[in-house]
Amino acid sequence: MTENWSEWRRFPDPRKLESLTAPIGYGCFELRLGERKVLFGWGNHVAERMTSLLRRPLGVGAGNYNKKWVYVSEYLDSIEYRAIACATQDDAKKLQEGLKRNSEEYIFPA
Repeated sequence: MTENWSEWRRFPDPRKLESLTAPIGYGCFELRLGERKVLFGWGNHVAERMTSLLRRPLGVGAGNYNKKWVYVSEYLDSIEYRAIACATQDDAKKLQEGLKRNSEEYIFPA
């Protein structure tokens, strides 16, 4: 599988009606704050998965307290993300496993 990550973009603030650019299908994503890696993830619908990083009403995150929600919300104006589309769920899982091997580099490892 060829890796074609998007460029780094500032994470959108829904309060400012900004929008997210991410795959609607399978893929992976990473967040960073400056040069510090924050977290990574994968999903069958990457854009939806990324919106779960913001708690309702800003995103689709629901449920109990989550340190990732607090962190992303606190640094929303400075967080950047990149994403990559994958052809299959298996490709996304393999790519995510590669990221997981370096998970100690992230504030929120998998």
